[in-house]
Formats: sequence, structure tokens, C-alpha cells
Amino acid sequence: MKKKLFIFGGGGHCISCFDIISSKQSWILSGIIEKEGYHNSSFKDIPIFPEYKLNTLINENHLFFLAIGKVGFCTLREQKFTLIKNTGISLESIIASTSYVSRSSKIMEGVTIMHQCLINANAVIGKNTIINTQSLIEHESIIGNHCHISTGVKVNGGVKIGDSTFVGSGSVIYEGINIGKNVSISAGSVVKRDLPSRTFYS
Repeated sequence: MKKKLFIFGGGGHCISCFDIISSKQSWILSGIIEKEGYHNSSFKDIPIFPEYKLNTLINENHLFFLAIGKVGFCTLREQKFTLIKNTGISLESIIASTSYVSRSSKIMEGVTIMHQCLINANAVIGKNTIINTQSLIEHESIIGNHCHISTGVKVNGGVKIGDSTFVGSGSVIYEGINIGKNVSISAGSVVKRDLPSRTFYS
């Protein structure tokens, strides 16, 4: 029997994820969990559940996915992940069928891998991280928890990226680079040196 999937968050990132979610055959998309009074015409045929009714949705046949985006130093996605986990809910990871994920890689809880991504051998993708469209994570790279690797990013082999880091669209990170926690890298950057935690790079 297919399980029902409920999505936290109904904003722009949810719209981006919707095509991947709706094409999966392993579950039935059954609702969006948002603030009371939320409305989005993109989801007119999908039930909307206010956040305060979350406890009524928790049972063994229901699955949950976090579809809140992350830009720059924004911590909303990380905060929501922590709140959800405190209720005892496990979050699904969703991988687009157009992406390739090596069997030797490790994908943690609550990860989103969008269309046409490549996750190569022995890479690790941390909890609650987004790998956005057409991004490359090369061999043995480690991406921390709560990160957003934006569209068209190239992370070369052996790179380490700390928790809660944002890498802007089209950026290239050279092989073996270490990037700290809570770093924001602007779009189109070329990173050739290590970056300390809590910095902005452009």
C-alpha cells in the first residue's frame, strides 16, 4: 500500500520540488502543512493543513518532507527541521529520477536532490541539505547539514563544506578546499582557497 506524503512549506522551493514529488510512484501526495490561512494557486487541488494540526497527521502510514528553501544566511529551514525532529517525525529524502547518485555515496535524512545532479563516488550529503538543479558533487566531497548547493554548482573532489553553508548558482569550488560553517558564497564565485566559518565570499 502506498503511503501518504505531507509537505512542510508551500513557497517557491516547494513549487520547484513539486514535479519531482508528484512523479514518484512510491507515495501519494496528500497535503501541504503551512500557516493558517495560507493559499497558493499552484496547489489548488492539494489539501492545506495548518501547522497546529500536525499531531493529527502523525501515523505509521504518513511520510513527511521539508520543502522550505535556504538563501544566504537564512536559518528558517534549519529551525523548521529541528522543530519537526523534536516531534519525533522522520523526514524523507527526495532524489529526482534525472539525477545520478553513486551507490557508494551517503545521503542523510531530509535531503533534496533536484534534476540532473551528479553525486559521485564516496560523497556524503548531510541532513536537511539541498543539492539544486544541475549541480555536481565530486568524489569524496563532504557536504554538511542544512546546506544549500544552488543551481549549476561544481564541487570538485575532496571538498569539505561545513554545516549551514550556502553556495550560490554557478560557483566552482576547487579540489580539496575546506569551507567552514555558516558561510555564504555568492553566485558565480570561484573558490580557490579555504574559507573560515561565518564569512561571506564573492
